[in-house]
Amino acid sequence: MTDARFPERWLNDWRLQSVTPAAYRLFGNALMWAVSNRTDGRIASTALALIPKAAKEGAAELESVGLWLGDGEDGWLIDGFEDTQTTSADLDVLANARRRQRDKMRRRRAAAAGAVPGHVPGHGSGHNTRPGQARPGQAPKGSELQETCAEPACPNLARRGCCTCWDHAHLEAGW
Repeated sequence: MTDARFPERWLNDWRLQSVTPAAYRLFGNALMWAVSNRTDGRIASTALALIPKAAKEGAAELESVGLWLGDGEDGWLIDGFEDTQTTSADLDVLANARRRQRDKMRRRRAAAAGAVPGHVPGHGSGHNTRPGQARPGQAPKGSELQETCAEPACPNLARRGCCTCWDHAHLEAGW
């Protein structure tokens, strides 16, 4: 989500305070449009039709007071855009950081749920196993240990009790 900001200093900026209400509204709407469309403050003359309540006269008025600067390509640049708004490059960096964080959390949740095959190094069967009991110092709740694991694909069939297999011990013991 992007946000257009109106800095406090604009309350005393004679340029913004001296324009007509229509030009003021165009300035605000164009600012929001430029941020949401990631144009880095560039307003093409053809884009005026896409900005609500925009009129060519308001654009000329904003240019005459220096709030919009002609860009030489039949359009304008909002003066000081990079100083007051988040640029498209900054938004890309933020989006990539959010994506990386989402992926990291997704991998953590999958690993915690045991859904990552071969998560334990050197174990390729798809089970996350480790030697010893699943939870040292705690006996399974409810019943005694089984003699063998009930899961046919468990690599620990020959061992006594399923507490050596993390994937099955917590399920069988009700943990």
